[in-house]
Amino acid sequence: MSIFAEQLVNGLVLGCVYATFAFGFGLVIASLGVFNVAHEAVFTTGAVAAYLVVLYIGPMPLWLLVLVAAAAAAVVNSIVYLLLVRPLEGRRNHEMATFLSCIGGMFVLTEIVRLILDNHEVRFPAAIEGGMEVFGLHINNRQVVMVLTSLAAFALVYLVIERTQLGRAIRATSYDAEAATLQGINPSLTALIVFALSGALAGVAAAVIGAAYNVVDAEMGSSYFLIAMAVMVLGGFGNTLGTLIAGLVIGCVSTLSTGFLTTGYRDVIVFGALLLVLSVRSEGLFPTRSARVRA
Repeated sequence: MSIFAEQLVNGLVLGCVYATFAFGFGLVIASLGVFNVAHEAVFTTGAVAAYLVVLYIGPMPLWLLVLVAAAAAAVVNSIVYLLLVRPLEGRRNHEMATFLSCIGGMFVLTEIVRLILDNHEVRFPAAIEGGMEVFGLHINNRQVVMVLTSLAAFALVYLVIERTQLGRAIRATSYDAEAATLQGINPSLTALIVFALSGALAGVAAAVIGAAYNVVDAEMGSSYFLIAMAVMVLGGFGNTLGTLIAGLVIGCVSTLSTGFLTTGYRDVIVFGALLLVLSVRSEGLFPTRSARVRA
């Protein structure tokens, strides 16, 4: 029973990070209809930026490294929009062109990271140690930081989307960009901000993962990206609560299947459940009317 409880806690912790990563990815799809495949490489650049800052400046508190990773990933994702997405807006077959452009951007960013790290796996400079006992379960500080940081970033972006003038502009653009323009909203600027917010969430998730597992490499975003897609689809494109619930569920399924079966069954179970849900509800478990997937 204790093993089950520990794996369940691990799943809930990991699920928070999955949800944060997926929320940023899904935000771009739900608001702009852009399938930003480069998101996984943006995730990696956030962790690498934090690593480089400590390497060349010196040790820093983890919260500051999280901010560095979020800022760097936000800038990189904004560049992705400006160079790979915006020039293709309004063109014929722009959905497919944007998708392919983002794939190219993913490979370019991955190779840049590979060159920076000299194709090596490096240790993240802020490993988290220590822990506590809660109801007989050992909860380490790594898990606490992962949950609190992920949920804080998740909640902050949610409040921006739902409670601010900027959020209203983003929602208006997602419903009807032309009508939003008539109301004085700049769709291109709004899209740029959405990409920046999406990148910031990826950076937060990357910094937390890097610190928790004390490792950074050029391919670290690929496995999390696949899980993030499953979370996003199950939770419903652009549905905040649905993304969080789906992230927690998939996190628990991942750790329980790994703990009681083998690692190889994890992806089979997760994506098998995804296919099952899609066969019944193609819009996901928690669909939202504002999502407008175009690619």
